[in-house]
Amino acid sequence: MKKIMEKIGCLMFLAAVALSCREENMLKPLESNTTPPGVVSNVTVENKHGGAELTYTVPSDDDLSYIKAEYILPNGKLRTVKASYYSNQILVDGFSQPGEYTVKLYAVNRSEAVSKPVEVIIHPEESPIWNIYRSMKVNASFGGIQVTAENEDRANIAILIMQKNEYGEWVADPNSIYTATDKIKASKRGMDTTARDFAFVVRDRWLNYTDTLYKTISPLFETKIPQSGYRGFRLPGDAASHTSTAHSGMWDGNILDWPKIYMTQAAISGVHNTTVDLGVKARLSRLVISDYPEYYNGRTYY
Repeated sequence: MKKIMEKIGCLMFLAAVALSCREENMLKPLESNTTPPGVVSNVTVENKHGGAELTYTVPSDDDLSYIKAEYILPNGKLRTVKASYYSNQILVDGFSQPGEYTVKLYAVNRSEAVSKPVEVIIHPEESPIWNIYRSMKVNASFGGIQVTAENEDRANIAILIMQKNEYGEWVADPNSIYTATDKIKASKRGMDTTARDFAFVVRDRWLNYTDTLYKTISPLFETKIPQSGYRGFRLPGDAASHTSTAHSGMWDGNILDWPKIYMTQAAISGVHNTTVDLGVKARLSRLVISDYPEYYNGRTYY
């Protein structure tokens, strides 16, 4: 029994050694060419907002793997960007302010041997976050605030909405605005009408920040209109109701059972209008629409 255990232990040891060697080999490049590749050449620069696009000629080395660019951002951080050897362009970005910056381009082969650097001077234009900041408008909205801004470059940005905590420190709301759309229009709700102080700042994904916009806002009062006062109110030109349904099917809260919906006569062509009296005079802020699919013919009713 002892000899059997010794053999098993020996086999396990050999397996562990083999596995260790395999893992060690996997961490090394598959090829072993320590000769650095040729350098990148014929570099041209197209300056952009917050960065620049570099076009170049790649060296002709057969084992070329990729091109990398290294540069220092205005915040002092080193940034590295890589591009496949199939491409002849690389985008260097993350600059918050215009100015003159040096970019070093390297060619790297499959053995991770690096060429001598080629230094390129770029002059990036102002980061998109500043145009967004200057166009930003913040106003009171129903039950909260509304933020609008222009993002012509469709940059990935965050508009941080901040309020003071119990210690008087500005704290960003976790549900701030994160977007890449060109027309920013977002609301934050769930507030009463009490005046409160807000601060707004635009941030990009490289943690560049704009100045801060401070504003005191009193959200507009918002409440749900009681459904008990709703009723159908037919006006000239409205489509005739279907005989099996009533207007109350639009707001009774039942979206599952037939025929707890509202339909107009299907035989009438053109646009179908219907009118509802809400029972109060109010300025509408939000509407909730529940679609009801009739699976027989694919039409949607409400």
